[in-house]
Amino acid sequence: MIVRDTGIGMSEDVIKRAFDKFYQGERSHTGQGSGLGLALVKRIVTLCGGSLSLESEVGSGTAITVQLPLETGTAKP
Repeated sequence: MIVRDTGIGMSEDVIKRAFDKFYQGERSHTGQGSGLGLALVKRIVTLCGGSLSLESEVGSGTAITVQLPLETGTAKP
């Protein structure tokens, strides 16, 4: 799954810390939030055996990709 926005984007320095708990970036212009969102998502995805990646460019927005494993044949009727 890919979640993409067309917001302000993130610098390389912000990307490096984006998944740190309570980190809100250098340009947190709204003053809202706690900085836990991406850290929490990464933890849940990791616990599910998946992976998460982030691509961003200042002025062009951000894309976050979540990949989760798919197990087939495990459901019971």
